[in-house]
Amino acid sequence: MVSGCASYNDRLAFTARNLVCLNEIETGLWPNPATDRVVVTYPKEMGEGGILRIYDTTGAIHFESDLEEHGAMEVNLEHLETGLYFVQLEYKSVMVQTLKLMVYE
Repeated sequence: MVSGCASYNDRLAFTARNLVCLNEIETGLWPNPATDRVVVTYPKEMGEGGILRIYDTTGAIHFESDLEEHGAMEVNLEHLETGLYFVQLEYKSVMVQTLKLMVYE
């Protein structure tokens, strides 16, 4: 059993260095709601092979970038209009988590 995983049905990601349980990944957004920037936090292990996307309610992607290796990433939101967005974290081609982000002017 992988540390942090509760059963054999949990989603796992294999890396060259270790095995990561995707069920218990802690992420965060702050501030939320946001105006001009947001900081996305995630486990440092996701920095190698992780992707961050921000998309709107129609599914249009407004931001996409590889995750930085130190476990946090600041994203400039000045180009986004007021509204609801989704921040999606992907690791090794597996969607890990989707968070709601409210942007206002």
